[in-house]
Amino acid sequence: MGQSPYSTTSEIFATGGEGYLKEDHTPSTLPERREEILKLRRSLKPAARGVGAENAFLSGKAGQGKTAAAKAELAELQAFATAEDLELTTVLFSCEGISSSYTLACGLCEELGGTNPNGHPMQKVLDHLWEAMNQVGGTIIIVLDEIDNLGTDDKILYSLPRARDKNYVNDDVYPSVIGISNDLQWRDNLDPAAKDSLYDDSIFFAPYDANDLRDILSRRASKAFRDTDLVYENPDGETFTISVDLDGDDESLDTAFEARGIDRGACTLRGSTRACSRRT
Repeated sequence: MGQSPYSTTSEIFATGGEGYLKEDHTPSTLPERREEILKLRRSLKPAARGVGAENAFLSGKAGQGKTAAAKAELAELQAFATAEDLELTTVLFSCEGISSSYTLACGLCEELGGTNPNGHPMQKVLDHLWEAMNQVGGTIIIVLDEIDNLGTDDKILYSLPRARDKNYVNDDVYPSVIGISNDLQWRDNLDPAAKDSLYDDSIFFAPYDANDLRDILSRRASKAFRDTDLVYENPDGETFTISVDLDGDDESLDTAFEARGIDRGACTLRGSTRACSRRT
């Protein structure tokens, strides 16, 4: 048998590096979203004290890191809850293709309780949902991605945040909702009662600027390509290279600049260069 034209390795990409360039790549940290993440963290902090998280609404155009920020911060909270033996359940539910409170409630029943009560009256479905929450217990944070697909059918959005106040769930259950939307006007069209009860905190993700996009691409490139150094230019027109640990986290680029004592914000990314002699 002749030599195969295929290979398990690449001369260009580091092992596993191509994944950093995929659209579905979710970074572990988002330096450009520090302010937004801190706001979200304030909403989630009560859950670390066992009293349930606040409701929050994350809005901004598509591709601005809303879902990635929610995933990253909830992972931090989940790790803390595990270490402290706190009862915490997080559900990330995509509302893509869901246009009614009924369908959403059925989907949440399946996520939390394993059974989809589709076909039953709405009230019966909600009863199933409350029972599923009672069985899970503790703090339950439900992230509804693309929540604007529900349109103006906000019955479930009114009921979920008030489940505890209305005695739909047991005293040891603390449900909260994080809504994520690309439609900046959607929330304004909700019934005032639903809007007021659902969102304690509203967090807007402004579009990335050119510097943000440069840095995001720099981090991805430094991890994606084999034996790669990034080439920067300082304000005086001098070029220099930055080596980044491919196995490090997304803060590795910041760390590299700090080690050199260089203001990263004043420098311009000019490209990349192979550094084959640097690694074996």
